[in-house]
Amino acid sequence: LTAGIQLKFKLQTRLNVGFSMSQRKQDAMFYGYTAYSLATVTPMPQKSLDGKSDVTMANVSFSSRPMEGLHVRAQYRMYDLKDKTTRFVIPGDFLGTAWANSSTTTDKFGFATANPYDTKSSRYSVSATYDFKALTLEGVLRGAQLERTHREAEKGTESGMGVTALYHSNEWLGVRGT
Repeated sequence: LTAGIQLKFKLQTRLNVGFSMSQRKQDAMFYGYTAYSLATVTPMPQKSLDGKSDVTMANVSFSSRPMEGLHVRAQYRMYDLKDKTTRFVIPGDFLGTAWANSSTTTDKFGFATANPYDTKSSRYSVSATYDFKALTLEGVLRGAQLERTHREAEKGTESGMGVTALYHSNEWLGVRGT
């Protein structure tokens, strides 16, 4: 399911909104001739991954020129993936000559990639530029948040700001300082 809308107003003002929801499934059979087929001692406990995940995404952006020389912009994005795959223990690795147990205390399903993997991120940015004849000044604020499960960095935040001055000495030369 995907939907979007763009609204246009006076003063070159635009509002864009996009939203998406999806359910992803993977039920293809595992390949018949793999390292697991060589290890007859411990076969795979099921015939396919039977993977399921739900994904939600939203984007919002706004821009306007409320007065001559001034341009403002704002953006927000959210992405949320919920891994709903039923987990099973991968019995181990067949390393050509021997079978090795792959389950550990941190990777109880056999491999790090077999653990549930949910991820959610959101980010925003806000900026404004103003033109004084040949000089453009710009200010930017931005930030982001990240949440994940069963990964080396389960949470994170980022924020920053910037100021830029751009002088247009002529049509083919500009000097920028940030």
